Amino acid sequence: MVRDLGSQLLPLPVSSAGHGRKKPLCARSHFRAGIHECIAFDRRFSTKSPGDTERQLNFYGGGYVHSTDQSIDRTRPLTFYVTDRKALPDASRMAILESICAAVSARVDFVQIREKDLPTRELLAITSEALRAANESGYTRIIVNDRLDVAVAAGAAGVHLGSESLSAERTVEWLRTEKFPADFLVGTSCHSLEEARQAETAGVHYAFFGPIFDTPSKRPFGAPQGTKALRSVCAAVGIPVIAIGGVEGSNAQACFRAGAAGIAAIRLFQGTRDATALALKVERIHRIVLGQRALSL
Repeated sequence: MVRDLGSQLLPLPVSSAGHGRKKPLCARSHFRAGIHECIAFDRRFSTKSPGDTERQLNFYGGGYVHSTDQSIDRTRPLTFYVTDRKALPDASRMAILESICAAVSARVDFVQIREKDLPTRELLAITSEALRAANESGYTRIIVNDRLDVAVAAGAAGVHLGSESLSAERTVEWLRTEKFPADFLVGTSCHSLEEARQAETAGVHYAFFGPIFDTPSKRPFGAPQGTKALRSVCAAVGIPVIAIGGVEGSNAQACFRAGAAGIAAIRLFQGTRDATALALKVERIHRIVLGQRALSL
């Protein structure tokens, strides 16, 4: 387990690295040390009071619950904005935060911070600022791609696991063992029916499936899956399936018709920097899908 968790954990401070120990540190001790380092840094970027921070530290001993309700709502279409600051004209921290704030103002359901190349502290700072905006809105939830330690330290709603992340099964197992709240979301990316079934068996809360349509960011995964494959996956598993890959306003309806619980995209949300215009786009998606469901009743 220590080896599996290695890529997710912050380096131990020198003072707690256990130099000269004959017995290796357990995963929990290593994780807690990384979390303490994250939280100490997070105080510079967060609006949490000292009491909040203390409760957050207590959480890693099994007491603190970040939110009272973070379950996946399947009664309405879900929208996931996946960030990619390198696709912005200005790939700065300020630019990606402006894009995140626009999505939050537009009432996008989830923002998945997917900035794999960022150093831990910079990723934590961006996540903390995103959470500040989301908490003020009281609507959007923030998920961190791959980095479980950053997600937990910042107080995010969950973590999204990719093909190079920890396995979903081991992650869910570890979270349960460490008494994390059941509503701390774990999502994963799938590219086949078998992977979707494995994700459901692992106990994740939702699964991305794609690419559904052609898109530059998903071409490394092969040809588009199409809505027929999406329909098969949605019918085969009980967890919410989120369509990703080339999803736009013009084809989002086809994804929901195939049974998707939601859609995830970069360009659909990041390409519109104006919060008002983006809000209209999100509202239009909701209207189309809810209208479609009403007609089928």
